[in-house]
Amino acid sequence: MNPKSNMKSLNNKQKKMEIDFWLTEYANTCNEIARLFEIKYFGKDADLPPDWVADRVGEVLIVNDYFFDMRDILTALEKNVTRKKLFEWYDYYTEGNTKLKVNFNNFLKGVI
Repeated sequence: MNPKSNMKSLNNKQKKMEIDFWLTEYANTCNEIARLFEIKYFGKDADLPPDWVADRVGEVLIVNDYFFDMRDILTALEKNVTRKKLFEWYDYYTEGNTKLKVNFNNFLKGVI
C-alpha cells in the first residue's frame, strides 16, 4: 500500500483495504513501542503482548498496576528518561497535585 495513494481514485472495497492496512500498521507500531517501553522500564518478557485499556491499542498501556498513555511512553523513550524519573513523574501526575498540572515534557524541564 502506498501512503500517498489517492483515495479518491479507489472504490469502497479498496478504500477499506487501504484503511485496514494502515490501522494494522499503526497497531503493530504501537505494540512494538509498548514492548520496548515494558522491557526498558519494567524488564518485562518481550514475548508477552502489551495490555491496553479497553483493548484500545496506542492509547493507555497497563503495566503491572501502572497506567501510561502513549504520549508519555514516547516522551520517556525519546528522551531516554531514567526509571527513577519516570516514576517521579508518575507519582506527581497521579497524586492529584492541584498546584500546577504540567505535561511530562515540561516536568522533565523542571517547570514545577
